Amino acid sequence: MESKRPVTFEDLWRLKFVGDPELAPDGSKVVWVQTETNADKNTYESAIWMSARDAGGCFGAPVRLTYGKIGTGYGAREGSPVFHQMGITLLLSRTAQARIISGFWI
Repeated sequence: MESKRPVTFEDLWRLKFVGDPELAPDGSKVVWVQTETNADKNTYESAIWMSARDAGGCFGAPVRLTYGKIGTGYGAREGSPVFHQMGITLLLSRTAQARIISGFWI
């Protein structure tokens, strides 16, 4: 068994934060926002993840839908995923270099 030790700055950089879950109207899938730190760029990067429900009613392995990066290599903040009423289209917001870009995922 490992001995206990204080939390370090490097430990904090490795943390992943999960939030903003959204269930599809028919309950067949769930999406959420996962935020990680990029220590090299000293920034946060957020991406949208999804998991679909299988025939047995359990959610399967997560799939990353977006990558939370922009062309310069600096992080983007993607979030606020919302399903359309039909559950096919996903609306999300994306902040990159202090501007908002809206995108759709089908």
